[in-house]
Amino acid sequence: MYIGHKRTRFIGKEFVSLIMENIFNKYYVGTEESLQNCLIVLKEQGYPQMDAVKLLIGQLKLTLREADVIVLNAKAWEKEKDANLRFREGFEKALLGNEE
Repeated sequence: MYIGHKRTRFIGKEFVSLIMENIFNKYYVGTEESLQNCLIVLKEQGYPQMDAVKLLIGQLKLTLREADVIVLNAKAWEKEKDANLRFREGFEKALLGNEE
């Protein structure tokens, strides 16, 4: 199946690039270090955090929350962490009507 220019397939209910899946299979060997390396390679290849979350959900059978925590705290995206947290906080305030 093709979507755009990347081969994709369903993993659960989500589409994940076969290229991403190949990167995961090449770099992840069951350790925290290999998972961090895998996420670094994904970022270097231009994949956003959300795609990494979907990949972890599909490959490691994690919950959305578990995968999100891993990606949010990953070495690959450590420079973006503070901005992500501020965005989430602002989004939550807007949803709850607490725009202080």
